[in-house]
Amino acid sequence: MCARVPEASGATVYWRIVVLVDGGVVEVAEGHRVRGAVERHYRLRRDRAVIGPEAIRSLPTTTGKPSPPR
Repeated sequence: MCARVPEASGATVYWRIVVLVDGGVVEVAEGHRVRGAVERHYRLRRDRAVIGPEAIRSLPTTTGKPSPPR
């Protein structure tokens, strides 16, 4: 994840993943020890990764403003 979002610090990426795991959006697929630390691989829970219409409308557009109501 850090390689895909190089402008974010490792701590920021980790914290966001913890929020997604706690919310049930992603889950630990596997984990194993690497030099004393646990390396975890995550997977998306497609049944939980749903954005409703209201949330979509509140997302900023490329202009930085929320999408207009439909």
